[in-house]
Amino acid sequence: MTTQNVADISTLNVLIPSLQIRDTGTDGQGSIEINMRGIGNSTYVETGEPNVALSVDGVYTARAQAALQMIYDVERIEVSRGPQGTLSGRNASVGAINIISKRPTFDEFDASVELEASNENGRAIRTMLNIPVDDTLAFRANYVKAERDTPYNLVRDDTVIPLGVGINPTHIENFGDPLDTTPGSPGSRDNEAFRLSAYWKPSDAFNWYVTYELYEDKAPGNPLSLLSNRIPSDRYLSPEQRAAVDGDPWTAVNSDPSRLDMTIDNFRSVMEYHMEDVFSAKYTYGHSEFEQTMIQDLDGGIDIQIVFVDEPWTNTSDGHDLTFTSAHGGPFQWTAGLYYFEEKNTRTFGVDFQPFGYVLFHQPDIYAESQAAYADFNYQINDKFNMFAGIRRTEDDRGNRGGGSYGPFTGSDACNNTNALGNENPQTLIGDLDADPTTGMNGQDCRYDDVTNQKDFAYTDWRGGFNFQINDDTMVYLSAATGHKSGLFDTRITVLRTNELVVIPLEPEENLSYEIGAKGTLMNGRFRYAVDYFYMDFKNKQEASILGFGDRFCDLNGDGDADDPGEQDAGCGAGGSFVDLDDNVFADQNEFLVLNVDGLDVQGIEFEYSLMPDPSNVLSGYFTWVDAEFREYLGSSAVDCNTRFGDGQPCPIENWEGNTPKNTPEFTLNATYSHIFSMRSGATLTPTINAYYRSEYHLTNENLEGVSAATLGLSSNESDLYSDLQDGATKLNFFLKYGTKRYDIEFFCTNVLDEDVISHERTDTGGIPTYVYESPREFGFRFRSLF
Repeated sequence: MTTQNVADISTLNVLIPSLQIRDTGTDGQGSIEINMRGIGNSTYVETGEPNVALSVDGVYTARAQAALQMIYDVERIEVSRGPQGTLSGRNASVGAINIISKRPTFDEFDASVELEASNENGRAIRTMLNIPVDDTLAFRANYVKAERDTPYNLVRDDTVIPLGVGINPTHIENFGDPLDTTPGSPGSRDNEAFRLSAYWKPSDAFNWYVTYELYEDKAPGNPLSLLSNRIPSDRYLSPEQRAAVDGDPWTAVNSDPSRLDMTIDNFRSVMEYHMEDVFSAKYTYGHSEFEQTMIQDLDGGIDIQIVFVDEPWTNTSDGHDLTFTSAHGGPFQWTAGLYYFEEKNTRTFGVDFQPFGYVLFHQPDIYAESQAAYADFNYQINDKFNMFAGIRRTEDDRGNRGGGSYGPFTGSDACNNTNALGNENPQTLIGDLDADPTTGMNGQDCRYDDVTNQKDFAYTDWRGGFNFQINDDTMVYLSAATGHKSGLFDTRITVLRTNELVVIPLEPEENLSYEIGAKGTLMNGRFRYAVDYFYMDFKNKQEASILGFGDRFCDLNGDGDADDPGEQDAGCGAGGSFVDLDDNVFADQNEFLVLNVDGLDVQGIEFEYSLMPDPSNVLSGYFTWVDAEFREYLGSSAVDCNTRFGDGQPCPIENWEGNTPKNTPEFTLNATYSHIFSMRSGATLTPTINAYYRSEYHLTNENLEGVSAATLGLSSNESDLYSDLQDGATKLNFFLKYGTKRYDIEFFCTNVLDEDVISHERTDTGGIPTYVYESPREFGFRFRSLF
C-alpha cells in the first residue's frame, strides 16, 4: 500500500472507483467522510452513523473518527459497492470496506524496517516482526509512527483580522501557541500505532487469530482557510486583511490553538472451525475503546470567535458475529448467522461563542444496541447459471440517558447547574472555558434542555440476483439489494416563541438498488475488465439541515406588533412575549438538525480495467459516471444571509429539489502505469505514474453557483461570491522504486502539480464560508530493509 502512498483510509481514492474520502479537518471533529457512489455521512457527532460500513478483520468500526487509523502491514482491502445490508448489516447502505491485516506465518522468522523522510520535516518509521514458535503457533508485531510539520502559514487572529475578539489566555495556557507549526498543530501529521497478533492453528479443522492494536493521533486535521475572493471583501475585510489571505489557501487565521489527543484500543478475535463436508463456523469478536480530548478554532479568523472543546469523549463498543457456512459439495450452498453489537458514548463538550457566551452539551450515556439474524443462499443451476438470495432482520435500540444541554437563549426560562447536572458545576466539566454558564449570554438567563430519549427500530434487508457465464472469458450478472442506515431517537426542540416542545423523529434510511454488469478478460487474459450500471432509490434520506421554527419577534408593549430590532435586543426575554408574524417568510429560530428528506435518486456507470501486455508493463485504472438528484428537500442556507437577504434577516427555507449531493463529481478518471526495468544484478527499477481526475462538484447540498458583488449592490468587484463549487482538477502522483532481495529505495511525489483542491466547506455562525483543503504536494524518500 505504501507504493501508492496509501498510509490511511483517506488516501484510498486512487485505488477504488466511486469512492470519495474527505478529510473534514477541524470541522469534522477529527473525522473523515466516506462517500461511495455519491452518498456519504452528513454528521460526525456521537449520534452520527455512516453510509459505508468500515471494518478491520471483519470487526465493524462504529465511529467515523476511528476510520482515520493508519493502514499498515495489510494483506488486502475488500471493497463492496452497493447496499450490503444482508451480510454487512446496518450502516452499509451504499457499501462496505474491510481491511484485512497480514496474519503471522509459521514458515520462517521475518522482519522489516522502513524509514521515510519528506518535505515539511516529514519522517516516518514502519516496522514488522514475524516470529514462528512452531508449525502451529506464530506471533507478529508492528510499530509505525509518522510526523510532519504543517504546510500552512498560521497567522494570529487578533493582528490580522481585528474583528476577532482575540486570544483566550486560558486556552493558550492549557493547549499551547496557536501559531505552532510542529507535529500536533493544524494540518500536521502526528500519529503512531502498535499491533501485536497471534495465530494458532493446531489442526486443519481449527484456527484462532487474535489481535491487540493501539492507535494514537495528536494532529487535529487541516485548519479552516478563508478565501477572500468568495466573500464581499469591502464589507468584511480591510485592504490589509485581504492582502494577508488573498490567493493563498495555505494561510489559516487562528486565535485559539487546535489540538487533539485521540487514543483507540482495539481487541479483535477470529475463531474458525471446519467440519469437513458438513459446515464451517466462524466467531468474530471485537472490543474497542475510543477516547478523544480536543480543542479547535472553528471561526477561520472572521468576526465571531468560535472554539470547540471536547473534555473528553469516550466510546466503548463490542461486536459479536457467529457465522455458519456450508462445506459440502453440491449445487446448493448457504450461509447463516447471528450478530450483536452495542456501544456507549459519554461526552461533555462546549462551543465557545465569544463575545456572547457558550453552549454546553452533557451526554453521559448515548447508547446503541443492535441484534440481527441473517441467511444467504447460492444455487448453481448448471455450469453457467448461478442464482443467489439473502435476507437479514435487524432490531436496533438507541437512546440518550440523562443527556442535556445548556444554552444562552433569549427569552428562555431560567436554569441553574443544580437542576441540570446534579451537584457538578458545568465549569468543572469544560475546565478551560472562562465563562460561567449560569449567567447565559450577555448576562441573560440560560436554558437547560433535557434530551433523555429512547427509540426502537426494526427493518429487513434482502438481496437477490444471478450470474451467467457466457463463455470462459465473460460473465454477466443482475442483482437487486437493499441497505439501511440506522435511525435515531427523537430530537426535541423547544420553540422559543411558544415554549412548545417539538419532537422530530429520524427514521432509518433505506436504499433500494439495482445493478447490471459484466466481468471478463480479453487478449488471452492480458486485459481484464469489469463494467456495471447501477440505480439507487433512497427513502428517508438522512441529511444535516437547518429547520425553521417560526418567527421570533418580541412584543414588550403588548400591542400585537413586533418591536423594532433595537427594542428586541434591549428587552426581549425580560418580560416580553414572542409574536408570530404570519406574513413574514423568514424563520427566525433556525435549528441545525439531521432530518429525513423525501429521497434521492442516483444512477451511474463504473468501468475498471487492467492491461498487462507483458510481465514488465502494467496499466490499470477506472472511469465512473454518477448522476444524483434530491427529490423534495426543504433546507435553509447559513451563508451570509444579512448580505444576501437584507440586514437582520435570516435565510429563508428553500426547496432543494433537483440539487446534487455534496462532494459528488459527475465524472472521475484514474490511470496508473508501471514499468519494471530488470538489471543484470537482479535488482529492479520501477517507475509508476498515477493520474486522478475529478470533474467539478458542489461542497454543500445547497449548490450555490455564486453571485457577483454588483448584483448585491456592493462596491467590491468579486464575481463568484459564496460559490460552493470546486472546479474539476487532476492530481498526478509519481513513484520511482529501486529494489533488491534485501532492501528497497523509493522516491515519491504526490500531488505533483500542487493542485489546490477544496475538501470541505464550513459556514460559521457569522455566515462566512471557510474551507478545508486536500493535502498539498509531498515528496521524499523511503528506505526498506528486509531481515
